[in-house]
Amino acid sequence: MIRERFILPVLVLALGTARAHLAYHPNPSDPSDPRQPVYPCLVLSGGGARGAAHVGVLEALQRLRVPIGCIVGTSMGAVIGGLYAAGLPAGSMARLLSNPEIDRAMGGELIRSRSSYAERQDSRRYFAFVTLGWSGLSFELPRSVLGSETPDRLLTALLAPLRPARSFDRLPIPFRAVATDLQNGKRVVMERGSLPRSILASLSIPELYPPVRIRNRLLVDGGLADNLPVGVLRRWRNAPAIVSNVSLVANRAPIRTLLGVTRSVVRIIATENVRRNLVKLTPHDILITPSLHGLTTLDFKRMGSAIAAGYGATWARRKALRHWALSRAEYARWRARLGERFRHPAELAAIHVQSNRKAYNPLFRSCIHERLGKPIVWHAINRDLLCLYRISGVRRVKVRVLRTPHGATLSYTVALRRMREIRVGMGFQGIEDFNGANEYAFRLASIWPRLNAWNASWRTSILLGNLWGARTRLRVPLGAGSPWFIDLAARYRSRPIPVYAHGSHIAEYRGNRDQAGADLGFDFGSFGRLRIGPRWGHEWAVVETGSPTLPAYADHYGLWQEELHVDTLDHTWFPTRGLLLNLKSDWARPGFGGNITYDRISLRSLWAFGLSAHSGIWVRLNYGSALGTNLPFGDEFSLGGLFSLPGYGLGELRGNAAQMIDVSYFRRLGGTVPVLDTSLFLGGSLSAGRIEVPGQGFSSVKDSIATFVAVHTLIGPLALGFGWTRSGSRAVYLVLGQYF
Repeated sequence: MIRERFILPVLVLALGTARAHLAYHPNPSDPSDPRQPVYPCLVLSGGGARGAAHVGVLEALQRLRVPIGCIVGTSMGAVIGGLYAAGLPAGSMARLLSNPEIDRAMGGELIRSRSSYAERQDSRRYFAFVTLGWSGLSFELPRSVLGSETPDRLLTALLAPLRPARSFDRLPIPFRAVATDLQNGKRVVMERGSLPRSILASLSIPELYPPVRIRNRLLVDGGLADNLPVGVLRRWRNAPAIVSNVSLVANRAPIRTLLGVTRSVVRIIATENVRRNLVKLTPHDILITPSLHGLTTLDFKRMGSAIAAGYGATWARRKALRHWALSRAEYARWRARLGERFRHPAELAAIHVQSNRKAYNPLFRSCIHERLGKPIVWHAINRDLLCLYRISGVRRVKVRVLRTPHGATLSYTVALRRMREIRVGMGFQGIEDFNGANEYAFRLASIWPRLNAWNASWRTSILLGNLWGARTRLRVPLGAGSPWFIDLAARYRSRPIPVYAHGSHIAEYRGNRDQAGADLGFDFGSFGRLRIGPRWGHEWAVVETGSPTLPAYADHYGLWQEELHVDTLDHTWFPTRGLLLNLKSDWARPGFGGNITYDRISLRSLWAFGLSAHSGIWVRLNYGSALGTNLPFGDEFSLGGLFSLPGYGLGELRGNAAQMIDVSYFRRLGGTVPVLDTSLFLGGSLSAGRIEVPGQGFSSVKDSIATFVAVHTLIGPLALGFGWTRSGSRAVYLVLGQYF
């Protein structure tokens, strides 16, 4: 009797403890089954790049063996939560977000290793491109700064192999994404549909990414309505919450840009709704607030440190979290139950491509490179999507993995915009030696892409400044996706040509050239291009300033030209790896329709070597020769510039042949320039070279040293350099854009 009186309270106490431990429990298998234990749910806030801390939270919870019953996420929280709920491991997400290329792409930066050849070259000439839609006489302006291509592409590629269910309750972990209705400002909780589109809608920060249309509603960033969706969880599940809050409350940084204004408005709105949700937390809930001091919503390059901060903040709460921890065996069984609902990637048996414009299907099919019989992986899908989104007018690409009796079919459905597109580019370049010689031009371009089903394009550019002119070019590929193409081009250019005597700038010519030609070309993937073809034109130069007794020059020419261009640099400006090379030859003969004969071979190259994450070495090697002929005045080789014997004036040394090598060292300093909000670079260079003067042979080797300071502005690098020679001559250069 005494034993029974003792055992009964113990059993009651044990059952009560177990009930308290399992109270609230959802169920990864069947949420409606009351017999199943209920696990805590995750609430992940928005916060842009700061949201990468959620990955660290997930990694720590895995180490503590804390099961997750459901996930609710807003903005970046929806990205992390949705991917994890669909079956992507936290470790895979950590590696993905720590990839420098992903970090830069999310911030809107051009990833040169993933860019086409044309995009690489345009990045040197233009600081901005705007894509306009047009139909008849009406134009459509862009609805955002960056566009949604990068996050849409990454989400589609990552989720397609996982084949997520359309009902978010049927995902391995039930999930909800929160967005904002742009028309009425109300919160929208998404519980079914396309998982990538739902996450994208929750992520679409106004001005940064365009709104996403789902079921006739325009949706934007959920942080505007509910940045910490504790209330959504309360209405959905009676479950305790593990809340990861990375909302940025304080804003002490100065506001300098339109994006800065937008971020501040979003932050003010989000701060208020976060406060309203924090009061909804109960003693059963656990709040995790990672320490992310100094990390802003657009600091995508520092997502690795955010992940570490999330892990550390969660590990610091391990005593409280162990209340929900399972034994190793129980946690393994929970993971196994998730695996039963996970749709494992399959081997590829067939590929299907369709679109709303059947004539373009061969062009779209040329972008697909998966191999039959191989596993379906996100890297390959991402590569295909990169190619598809480069085709003008592609609005959206839907990717599905379909199970068939013969295996898995990878289906691409491409949606083209009904409006045609025109891309408008703007650039600026300039160089000044403060001794009377300079060149500067504002560059404006229009590109009319996708003129036919083979993706032909028409490009026109103009230069305005003391370097001025125009160029138009029609490029026609020889088949859908073919690397072979034909170019038809015409141009006119006028530029200043300085003349020196004994180190003094004594005169300046105005050099003019008009030219027409046709090329047969071949693209070597995304890193090189070969062109061959004839050219015809006129070239003349007249004295603009200086002695009127100086001669004028005029010729008309016909020539055959070959040109090879290679670009593997990792960055357009301040590269730390890769090669930039241009090899060109001209063979002018009277038989081609001109009145002059000459040969001209030139090699210009830049080799980049990184010494650390903040420093590197550039080696420039230039070579030019007329092969014993005499070049026209406007085609002579020249030396003199910031990285070409910088102790001499701009183009001071001229002749029929030139040889030059320049070795430069640069280092990026910590911090930023306050007004320009960009990094500061310091460097120095050592140059040596010689020139062949007509009738006199090669000069002695001349050398120069220089130091420079540079910043990377919105319109390109801006540098101030100082050069010296052993003979005592000096030069000062101010360089902007393409001349750097």
